[in-house]
Amino acid sequence: MRPKNSAYYEIKFWLSNITPRSILFSCFIIFSSVVVGLGDAQSFFTGDSSPIPESWTTLKNKRNARIIATCFIVLPGIAVLISDGLEKKKQFEELSRITKDFTFPHLETKLNEFCEDLKKSFGLSNEVRIYIAIPIRKGFINWKIQIVCRSRNVIDRELYASFEFGEGAYGYAFNTIDKNNQHRTLTIQLMPPSEIPSNYKHLSDNNKSFVKSDLIGFLITPSFEKDFLNGVLIIDTSDPSDMSKLIQPRLQSHVLDWLGVDTQVITLLWRMTTYGNW
Repeated sequence: MRPKNSAYYEIKFWLSNITPRSILFSCFIIFSSVVVGLGDAQSFFTGDSSPIPESWTTLKNKRNARIIATCFIVLPGIAVLISDGLEKKKQFEELSRITKDFTFPHLETKLNEFCEDLKKSFGLSNEVRIYIAIPIRKGFINWKIQIVCRSRNVIDRELYASFEFGEGAYGYAFNTIDKNNQHRTLTIQLMPPSEIPSNYKHLSDNNKSFVKSDLIGFLITPSFEKDFLNGVLIIDTSDPSDMSKLIQPRLQSHVLDWLGVDTQVITLLWRMTTYGNW
């Protein structure tokens, strides 16, 4: 399995922006430029009846005339594509902000309710927390994993942590989970140290200052859109007594069933965060 990285999500990001309309329009631009470049449009510059003075040798050059004639078709087409893309981006950002205002409170309420349900149903301690982390685009080929939605016992400070792919439990999960195990949970245990996976990468010093320092274990459940991993639901704890319960098949099945209902919501979170610039 190839580890995921910023380039992987950057490709997904740009492929998601490609629509049949933009493909057809791009093909039209290319076809038109070829026709114009090889056709009679250049005669405006080089023909016998051309209004261009003979002394303007640069424009009279056939090669230059072909390039300029082609630009007359290509540049307006590119301008239209860019303008259309910017307008759609603006509209999506506005819709994104509205959706966030309605989606986040609802989802965080459900996370709190589910957290309480797990405590009562499986005897988990009050140290158990639940949150959702997704890849967020910080810039060109620059993606980080961040918490975007959480139960009330996840402190605000942790929302500022940005994890590299492969870093910590979240980064390890993104590099480990693929489409072949998208309906399974992943358990990561940090205590005792012998239980830590061999390819586990510890948190950077910067992220250590944000993340709760006494966490000892994680139960991570992936959210997929078809074959694309767009987020993870994380249950963590700092109480050793919780670990034996988090590895129980019955509890893990319960978590998978719960997330199965809300996978669409996590997909919406990823799309709105990625294209809405939250």
